Amino acid sequence: MPFVGSKLRYLAASEDSLGKQVRAVLVGTLFASPASLFIGAAVGSVVAGIIAWQSGSPALLLCSIGIHGVGLLRIVSAVVYARLEKRSAEKERAYWEKLYQIGAWLYAFLLGALIFLTLTSDTAPILQIMACSLTTGYAAGVAVRNAGRPIIAIGQLCLAALPFSIGLMFHADPLYWLFAALNLFFIIGMIDISLQTYDVVYSALSGREDQKMVADRFEKMAQSDMLTGLDNRLAMQMGLTELLNAIDGTEDRKLAVIWMDLDHFKTINDTFGHLAGDKVLIVTAQRVKAVLDERSSLARFGGDEFVILAEVTSKEEAIAIGEEILESISQPVTINDNSVEIAASLGIAVAPDHGCQSEIMLKNADIALYHAKGDGGKCVRCFEPFMHEDFLLHRQIESGLAEALVMEQFELLFQPIVDLDTGKTKICEALLRWNHHELGEVSPAVFIPIAESAGLIS
Repeated sequence: MPFVGSKLRYLAASEDSLGKQVRAVLVGTLFASPASLFIGAAVGSVVAGIIAWQSGSPALLLCSIGIHGVGLLRIVSAVVYARLEKRSAEKERAYWEKLYQIGAWLYAFLLGALIFLTLTSDTAPILQIMACSLTTGYAAGVAVRNAGRPIIAIGQLCLAALPFSIGLMFHADPLYWLFAALNLFFIIGMIDISLQTYDVVYSALSGREDQKMVADRFEKMAQSDMLTGLDNRLAMQMGLTELLNAIDGTEDRKLAVIWMDLDHFKTINDTFGHLAGDKVLIVTAQRVKAVLDERSSLARFGGDEFVILAEVTSKEEAIAIGEEILESISQPVTINDNSVEIAASLGIAVAPDHGCQSEIMLKNADIALYHAKGDGGKCVRCFEPFMHEDFLLHRQIESGLAEALVMEQFELLFQPIVDLDTGKTKICEALLRWNHHELGEVSPAVFIPIAESAGLIS
């Protein structure tokens, strides 16, 4: 805490000495990326809507409505500011900064209320997980995105994340209290990151560094993965939309979306620790970048997932790129004098053959990846229409299994094993059977592996 306190005192001193041009640039960073505001508001609205709908809570419904409304107003204000920015006077910039601060703090307060109510009411565990993930991701994002005005960022962090810890304290289980304490340390760490980022930017601007370059740096930080230095999910999705628009209507240009997921990455983390896992991710990113040319880009989608966007002329060329990537990352990585094997599964969708919209392309690449995993991993699979039906069937069976357990839809049949010498039954083999209300008799060879992958068989 002392190091954070000293940085807060430095912040107060630097705020008093901010020049007009420096403040103008810092305020401009708040509105630098309307697209990131739109995506963040869209994700928040969807998650809040699902929680309110599934829980049936009037209070959560009000939170959801508020999140929708405030998110929309913040997007509109960012778009309007972008059009007025060049002719905005100093007083107008102060007005826009205050308007942004009110909207940001109100939105953070509503997210905090959402997580608090979700944790303290009788909601399903999956809804609590969704609320926790939304709050944590939001807090981590604003710590960097709004670091140019750290007072705003710190207010957002506290309003959104502190109710998380308070809600956890309402549970009697000590593990919840431990989680609440860890979340407080997370908040302190995010505040320190925000202040550190501000310190770097403030020092650069005070040294008369080009103002536009600073704004671009913030934009880059908002679209970069801090571990690998690659584009993050936001930058990838924006780039995917632009590339799809570029190939629209052209016959000789195609775009391959290659979704890569490391096989057994959790085992590496559990065995060697998260620092070792980070090293594997960094090495993997370096190896994949060495394979790609100037027509391709690489982004970290999250966790151990990467997405490659490559301009190709055919599906076969996309598969060849995938196989080259697979070969490049298959070399062992040395971790603490241990040689660790790396493998991955890749799913490919090619536009316009498999779609022309970013959501459809990502979904089809993900489905192809699912089939690559189902084939044992360490392979490349290109999307085919039948895969979509298989994917839907898998999801139908997976969701039906939990219901089948509750409704006691399983039954045991017994196959007698007869002693041929005596003609007597010596033992019976127990056979599990499931009669699905829509699919009819589902073979154990089909539903047992799905039950295992879903964690229903311990």
